[in-house]
Amino acid sequence: MKRNLILLALTAALLLLWGCAGQTADAGDTEDAEEDLIVGGVCQVGAEADWRVANSESIKAVFTEENGYQLLFEDAKQKQENQISAIRKFIQQKVDYIVLMPISETGWDSVLQEAKDAGIPVILVDRMVDVADESLYTAHVGSDFEAEAALAVDWMEETYGEETVNIVHLLGTVGSTAQIGRTEVLEEAVAAHDGWTILTQLEGLHPGQGLRGDVRIPLHRQAGHSGGVLRE
Repeated sequence: MKRNLILLALTAALLLLWGCAGQTADAGDTEDAEEDLIVGGVCQVGAEADWRVANSESIKAVFTEENGYQLLFEDAKQKQENQISAIRKFIQQKVDYIVLMPISETGWDSVLQEAKDAGIPVILVDRMVDVADESLYTAHVGSDFEAEAALAVDWMEETYGEETVNIVHLLGTVGSTAQIGRTEVLEEAVAAHDGWTILTQLEGLHPGQGLRGDVRIPLHRQAGHSGGVLRE
């Protein structure tokens, strides 16, 4: 449900921001229509989960020529260098807007400065960036990742209280806003409960990457105590 709300918010935000760049041309004049299309470059992280695939398909379905947009879509395949290359490609193509789902928080200052120098607004979706100058991006549409982790911690407190609890923590993309925020909340909660222990933290795991074998060993070590898997 939260992902759907974020997608609706993203759609509304992009329609508002992109709508300031131009209007759909009159029907019947093909050349004028092509010139008046609002051009947006979208740089997606990849297709690491079903919700991400659905997110990409929804963006493609909304920003069509029928709706007055020309969409340039790049799948970075989980690599920041691919995202940086895509942004520079969008700059060369003189798009009206760039939409970035940053794979990690750091390493964006130079390329976002290039976009700013070119007069191209950058909209961040899902995750944030850690840059010295926050004017390098125009807006951010995303979740409250700390609040998400707090909900999981609240459930653990209600369920286990001060019992001995051993936790296997499956991280998301290390260095991303989601991973940083959720991990900080969990680690603070563990530090506040004497009986809570993080047995292991496994990095960068997504559906289909062999989780069962990785998780089985640490879980077997906690026989006789409460325990569980927290997956980002």
